[in-house]
Amino acid sequence: MLHIQTCERWPLLSPVSLSARNRPPSPAALASNLNKTSKLLKLQNFFSQQLPTFRPHPTFNFFGREPRASKRARNLTGEPFLQNPPNHLQQINMSQNDSAAWPVADAALTQNILDLVQQASHYRQLKKGANEATKTLNRGVAEVVILAADTAPLAILLHIPLLCEDKNVAYIYVPSKMALGRACGVSRAVIAASITTNEASDLMGQIRALKDKVERLMI
Repeated sequence: MLHIQTCERWPLLSPVSLSARNRPPSPAALASNLNKTSKLLKLQNFFSQQLPTFRPHPTFNFFGREPRASKRARNLTGEPFLQNPPNHLQQINMSQNDSAAWPVADAALTQNILDLVQQASHYRQLKKGANEATKTLNRGVAEVVILAADTAPLAILLHIPLLCEDKNVAYIYVPSKMALGRACGVSRAVIAASITTNEASDLMGQIRALKDKVERLMI
């Protein structure tokens, strides 16, 4: 006869105990489960009303770090730059540019300057850009330097007038950088251009006449 030994920790399950597992829960167990569920629902409602919902700041992502574009749009004080500044701020900026950009050509002189720039481009006597204009001044081959008064920020051009006065070269501001770019033969804005010297060129008479007009403006 086969003897089956059992221990207290792992008793042998009888058919009665196995069938007890398949019984439906008693009313007391159902009531206990309902009570627990109602308590959980009450706690959930309480915390949803008391605790504020998490809404991340629009300039921050979910990791708590500020995006690069937002960082670039902030100044040293931590305030975001105005993408569209008010009219009074624009007027202040324009007035500062107007005070620093001098002398500025009038409409008639601007047209003469742009015509001469276009001809100099055809004669290959034109250098476009602030860096190229600075190079012509350092090399001593610049006759006239034309600058754009609506350059933003204007500080990137303010070294050129000082260099022109050092080298005794005439310089003049025109109102529009886009118009200067079209006169230079390009589709983009040009903030500075330099007409170079060439004694054998047919433009030397017009260049001297322009230099005389610019010198009269600076008196």
